[in-house]
Amino acid sequence: MAWKSQYHNQRELFQWKLLGHGPAAVEECRGNSRALWSKLRRLLQPQFEVDTQLTADDFSRHFVSKIDHIHASTAVASAPDIDDRVVYVPLMDLSPVTSDEVAKILRKTPGKQCQLDSAPTWLVKSVGDVLAPVIAAICNASFDQQTFSNCCKVAIVRMLL
Repeated sequence: MAWKSQYHNQRELFQWKLLGHGPAAVEECRGNSRALWSKLRRLLQPQFEVDTQLTADDFSRHFVSKIDHIHASTAVASAPDIDDRVVYVPLMDLSPVTSDEVAKILRKTPGKQCQLDSAPTWLVKSVGDVLAPVIAAICNASFDQQTFSNCCKVAIVRMLL
């Protein structure tokens, strides 16, 4: 309930900024695009101060103390009650994927991509019918060998202060 209330308050604040204050601020900048973008940036982005004196050690200490606080506050708590779930059909093996299924997935995939992608998404999608049998073979080999290649276990993690 508290989260919903805060969300509602934030939404009202944004609406007030955009509808109540926004048009007057935009009108003030008529003919001056630099001033207009400056006003819009202030209206649409939250203002916060960044302490540039913080170091990586400060950042680390903050999270270590946060974890220590959580450990201390939950040390006397009783163990969680975890109910077992009944699994009627265990996942013992995966059905092989077909080239047609892979091609269909590639066609529906959005054109987004990541720095880790070795080929642009638009290129993979444009030659999807050619790559589909290769991708299907890789997936099926992974299913059969019950392994997942280490090169596919890579992620980009960006820390935000």
